[in-house]
Amino acid sequence: MSNSWQTLVFALVLTFFIHYAYADPLQADNTNKVEIVNPHVQPPIIKVGDTFSVTATLVNNSPNPIYWYGRCGEGVFSVIFDNHVTVIHKELMACAAMTVTFSLNPSEKITETFPDINFFDYRAAAVGSSNATVTVSYFVNNQTAISTTISKSFLFTIYGNKTGMKAINGTVLSPLKQLKNGILPTNIICNEDSELVFKNKDNSPACVKLETVNELVKRGWTSYKTIDSYINHARLMINHCGHFPLVQPVKRVHCADKLLEIKDFMINSTIEPQSKEKLQELFKEIDGNVLALKTLE
Repeated sequence: MSNSWQTLVFALVLTFFIHYAYADPLQADNTNKVEIVNPHVQPPIIKVGDTFSVTATLVNNSPNPIYWYGRCGEGVFSVIFDNHVTVIHKELMACAAMTVTFSLNPSEKITETFPDINFFDYRAAAVGSSNATVTVSYFVNNQTAISTTISKSFLFTIYGNKTGMKAINGTVLSPLKQLKNGILPTNIICNEDSELVFKNKDNSPACVKLETVNELVKRGWTSYKTIDSYINHARLMINHCGHFPLVQPVKRVHCADKLLEIKDFMINSTIEPQSKEKLQELFKEIDGNVLALKTLE
């Protein structure tokens, strides 16, 4: 047997053992069907140019074993993306026309991460919300001529490299959807006119308009937990106000008033004296921006 055939057979046998290592008994309510669950991308935050993987779980809640073919470079699932993602094909080793049959017994599940990096790469190509469809084809009782195909679609966000992790086409997902895609609460992204805060009642994340944050803090709905969160909010507001041109004088004056409100709020808040000293430079910046915003000519 040639070296290439030995390598191929070894890879297929290894895949066989890995499959059974991850084919765990399923402790869940029996829905009497085969389904794909929890498809998601890794890493959870993807920027244009990044390579990434997709992980999904195949669950067999049916009363029968199911079977599928394993071909060289392929796993349990296949995945199709929209035009936000490029699939890069590699040719690191030759593939022979050889298949191996795998099975999944009733009440078992198998979790797989793909693609096989020896054969493919998934690369983020464009900013926005990308749709991915995970598919698997299987047959029952060795009825190889009759196959069943099931699919599950999900969305994930691709961010730009020069937009502070914000999607430049405004299609940032809601905090809840970002959480479901595996993004940590502290890494959630909001639109440019909003800020990430955490509700006091349950510490859940929310994106709220910049100009309403102070009012929500006063009501006890959220709070500034650290001096850095005070400063971060003020700088976000300064950046937001800078977007209004001279031809929008009413919005500029309104924004200037909000900046002064933020300054007054911080001055009157309970902050350690040494921390207040850190704010003096920020207050000068606020005063300069307020003067510029109220200069309408």
